[in-house]
Amino acid sequence: LMVFVKLKDGCHAEPAELARFVNDNAPYFFVPRYIEIAADLPHTPTGRVQKFALRERGVGPATWDRVAAGFGVRR
Repeated sequence: LMVFVKLKDGCHAEPAELARFVNDNAPYFFVPRYIEIAADLPHTPTGRVQKFALRERGVGPATWDRVAAGFGVRR
């Protein structure tokens, strides 16, 4: 599971903080393996997020990997 997060202007969060929040407030299988903080998300002319464009981007150097970081999911 991979999520792209666009933060509100002036807000700051680390991917590990987001994973910890999800782990504390949702079932363990909701914790994404990959998290990327994006400056902007691609949109269609009608304002919907272009999910296919995010899938094409895939995992890159700016993507945080839960397994590589050693983040343990609590069940």
